[in-house]
Amino acid sequence: MTDYKQYLLYDERLYRDLWDSDEAFRRYSHSVYLYLDRMPRGHELRFDRYAMPQLQWIIWTCCIHMYAGKNALEYCFADDYTAYKHEP
Repeated sequence: MTDYKQYLLYDERLYRDLWDSDEAFRRYSHSVYLYLDRMPRGHELRFDRYAMPQLQWIIWTCCIHMYAGKNALEYCFADDYTAYKHEP
């Protein structure tokens, strides 16, 4: 089983540097972020379907999303970090 916790973003500068330097990452992260904003309550985005580098890109985007505005009140990672959830 993959330890998804290892891919969490602990330094926002890493995200910004990748955002500034990689157009593919920027497009992908933007689309994931928009999806997360529209994800219905009670749903989750599971990470087990993704391979690198998209796996890391998704998890980093979830980290950025969770700490934007009041999202931390409604979104969280699953206890085993296999998914990002919009609380019911």
